[in-house]
Amino acid sequence: MKAKSVVLAGIGLMFLAGCGGQNRKTSSPPWDPNAVWDGNAPAQDAIPDFFEGAAKGGAFPKSMVGVWEVEQREGTWGIKFEPDGSIKKIIHFLAGPVKIAEGGVQGKGPDEGTYYIFAMGPCEARYIPKTRMIKVKIIVDYYIMKLPAGDLEGRIEDYFEGPVCEDGKTWSVNLWDFSWLKDAATPDINLVKANPEPLVFTKLDPNQLSTEKAKK
Repeated sequence: MKAKSVVLAGIGLMFLAGCGGQNRKTSSPPWDPNAVWDGNAPAQDAIPDFFEGAAKGGAFPKSMVGVWEVEQREGTWGIKFEPDGSIKKIIHFLAGPVKIAEGGVQGKGPDEGTYYIFAMGPCEARYIPKTRMIKVKIIVDYYIMKLPAGDLEGRIEDYFEGPVCEDGKTWSVNLWDFSWLKDAATPDINLVKANPEPLVFTKLDPNQLSTEKAKK
């Protein structure tokens, strides 16, 4: 996943995408590390039991409400938690970075004959009172970027988990990052699950989603 992420982030395209449900195709059998991804969505999420024990609704910790951002090697992550715990805006590092809100997006790229389409899946956060953990799932159901040198077509699932931030300043999480790229090997689900990436988010101004470099 890391090599693919670096390639995508290096494209440097600034897109405005959307977060909403999409119809999913299925492929069988899923998760074969020797298989080449054919462009169809897997039969199930990479971590299907991720929200087990985390019921929808209920009070969301006030200290978590607002905008959180982190810089990593691949690019910028930004997540905005609403008072009810819903996620309506994020920054994804997919293409340097991608600004995501409700809805979907398609349009022309910077060069003649290029274009992009993003079909966004669920962006969801849940709070587990018993363990005081916040769990977040963000899915890019499907994307395609038509580039002068060829196409990039894929799907990404990202899962975050970390304890509630008590001081409202930093949020430490583990990230499980799964990526499918058409005509490339499918991700090794067990390997990714066994090796989460630690990240530390910082809380920004409540009315700010992204850094200045992401504003266009």
